[in-house]
Amino acid sequence: MAIAQKRNGNGRSTSRFGKETSAAIGARLRELREGRGLTAKEVGEAIEISPASILAYERGTRRITADAIKLIADFYGVGSAEIWRGI
Repeated sequence: MAIAQKRNGNGRSTSRFGKETSAAIGARLRELREGRGLTAKEVGEAIEISPASILAYERGTRRITADAIKLIADFYGVGSAEIWRGI
């Protein structure tokens, strides 16, 4: 299956796949946080990431780094693969 690509203003290619993946990861992060009864502020303070970033990751509006995935997964006591589950 080909990934639809286009060029953004600076000539770099972008893909819808990236946005869909970010949204799916974000949904999983929110599920983990809400399942534990935590706020974005509580998670952010615990792992030293701003609550705004936590929420942006959950909305899929900010791409999350592998380091942030590992940090969040460790905080929730799950493997990084658990965040990718179903994606």
